[in-house]
Amino acid sequence: MKRSNIIIAIILLGLSGYLLIESMRLSLGGLRTPQAGFFPTILSAVLAVLSLALLGQASKEKEKRASPFRLGRESWRRIALAVGVLLAFGFSVDFLGYTLSSFLLVAILLRAIEPMRWWLIIIIALSTSVISYGIFGWLLQTPLPTGIFGI
Repeated sequence: MKRSNIIIAIILLGLSGYLLIESMRLSLGGLRTPQAGFFPTILSAVLAVLSLALLGQASKEKEKRASPFRLGRESWRRIALAVGVLLAFGFSVDFLGYTLSSFLLVAILLRAIEPMRWWLIIIIALSTSVISYGIFGWLLQTPLPTGIFGI
């Protein structure tokens, strides 16, 4: 665990350095008028600090013998299903529309993760798609695909 944490911390530190350099090329602006480079600069600096904290913590901990972690056949099936559903969502959102695609995404993922009653899945999926459409479509006025059904 120690070795993998050190490797991850170094990779993230390098990534944060690259992102910090690239974001500094953009104009920063100020607190009242942030411009394109403001948030990327702050986030890359936070990533650098957290990477340094992980590196410090990993260098202090003792090496533990980790037990081998293996996924069973059912776990791999669920992972493949989740990836497939997410890919299908990405390809179908223009055709079916955001609301219907997000409803199907949540319903299938809920059914795959933990089998539960269909009426509960429908309520959760419907409320998730309506609330997310309300936030992005109405509140933030983000144009979302309506699809062939116009919803």
